[in-house]
Amino acid sequence: MKCLKVLIVFLLTSCSSVQVVYDYDKEEDYSKYKTYAFYSPMETRLGELDTRRALRAIDQVLQANGFEKAEKVEDADFFVNIKSEMFQEVPANSTVSIGAGGTGNSMGGAISVGVPASGNPVVKRMIFLDLVNVKQDALFWQARCEVKYEESLSSEKRDEKMYKIIEKAFSEFPPPGVNK
Repeated sequence: MKCLKVLIVFLLTSCSSVQVVYDYDKEEDYSKYKTYAFYSPMETRLGELDTRRALRAIDQVLQANGFEKAEKVEDADFFVNIKSEMFQEVPANSTVSIGAGGTGNSMGGAISVGVPASGNPVVKRMIFLDLVNVKQDALFWQARCEVKYEESLSSEKRDEKMYKIIEKAFSEFPPPGVNK
């Protein structure tokens, strides 16, 4: 019974997982990056409270990984920029095709109609975390995080979710296998 409860909790939490895709400049010398600042002006499209949650989480995660927030923006080695967009994802197999066809007098024809079967579109958010070299004004690392958008979450749950998103995004920074 205890194993069943653990399995149910695992399945429920895995459904709301964060999917992250990384892209980075493999020729970049990541060991030179020690200090960061936030890009300004930042237009996150997250909303004011979620933007503050993201900035706090980024500070916590980067500082836990040994990076320092620059006292002055001009002293930073890299900028952190956040962008986001919302989109709807239609569940797979959400239509049933109904077809009819026939032949006659050496001619053929068919009609096919897609009918929605089940499932509502899922609203998702794509959050882009860009790291930009300050001196060169060049993007050198990016994480694209896809998450289910849940407007009804409490403030505490939103804090937790944003931290998990940011933590997972920066789990591959600096990228594994490159010079650090």
